[in-house]
Amino acid sequence: MYKKIRGYLLTQDQLYKDCLRVERHYEKKEQLLKENMRKSESIIQEEKDKCQKLEAALRAVQTNDQNSMQNKVIELTK
Repeated sequence: MYKKIRGYLLTQDQLYKDCLRVERHYEKKEQLLKENMRKSESIIQEEKDKCQKLEAALRAVQTNDQNSMQNKVIELTK
């Protein structure tokens, strides 16, 4: 009977060790995925910022072009 109980306890210990190993493995994977997600989000935010700057620059150029065309029209009509 002692051998059976000892065998059960050893099996329980091994299962516990396996469980901890698997949990640690998945925790590491989760951390890596979170880091990758943060990096991706920062890249996306940078691209959004670049896009907004380009749109603002384009609007400024279009406004300047319209103003210069209006000034030319005004000068020509004088």
